Amino acid sequence: MGCHWAGPTLARLIGPEKWRRIHQVGVDPNMSVDDVRNLPPIKLLHGVTGEPIAEMATDGEPFFRFLYSRLVALLAEGVDVQYNKALERFSCLDGVVTAYFTDGSQVRGRLLVGADGAKSRVRSLLFEKNPNHAALTRLPYAATFINASFTAEQAHWIRAAQQHPFGCAIPHPKGRMNMLCILDATQAEAPETWRFSFYVGYQCSVEEQDQEMTIYERLQKAKQMVKDDGIGDPLKSIYEWVSDDTQSVYHTKVANWDPSLPEHQWDNHGGLMTLAGDACHPMTYRMLTIHSRSLVKTN
Repeated sequence: MGCHWAGPTLARLIGPEKWRRIHQVGVDPNMSVDDVRNLPPIKLLHGVTGEPIAEMATDGEPFFRFLYSRLVALLAEGVDVQYNKALERFSCLDGVVTAYFTDGSQVRGRLLVGADGAKSRVRSLLFEKNPNHAALTRLPYAATFINASFTAEQAHWIRAAQQHPFGCAIPHPKGRMNMLCILDATQAEAPETWRFSFYVGYQCSVEEQDQEMTIYERLQKAKQMVKDDGIGDPLKSIYEWVSDDTQSVYHTKVANWDPSLPEHQWDNHGGLMTLAGDACHPMTYRMLTIHSRSLVKTN
């Protein structure tokens, strides 16, 4: 996950001791915070020519890219995290909210925050009388994400071709969005162990999205789209190099939920309940990538 303009807020929330270690949870923990501050902006590359067409604006803040599992581990330090809990229901009475879990336990507090993802259980409970109002809106867009490693020579070439150590966005003239980024480069001296993540986004009906396909079929479909669209390097070479027996291939369906809609206004029970994160405003990775606020033309 990327972090730029929100960096100062994250720093205040976690405190100086943890912030001094923030580079350790990055996709490349060998790069210090100062190294990251001195990096050039993330580039958007033309899907056919590979030429830079824009840069990502970050309000003057450095662009961090965190490996989610590492970030969670850092944030969890010193926090009493109780795993394997499933929320069943809640109640609000006399300024106290009580969360009841399926294992029979309960917790009382002054605020219950539903930060439980795009398919939020808390959101569904807040709209229990109108379940449709809590439902995600499926969109006619999908993507095939692939995670893979390459030879040492190929890995060095890919990272240079990104024109930024962390990655790049690759919009296509047909309106498709593609992405390439480093997922894990912990072993600096062993580039053959680096993991890259990349995807091809495409228009796709909800019915098509729900069709069953094998991992191999998903991979071949993505490779064929790269050929059919005339996508150039760096993706062209990457899809030629990626092995046909790659198993880290993920079909991602796209949906959102807009909290600004009148029918999506929830009862906060006098300030005892709220939603946050993807539970409150799930949006697509494509919308996050091409948001106009984040782009600056290079010419």
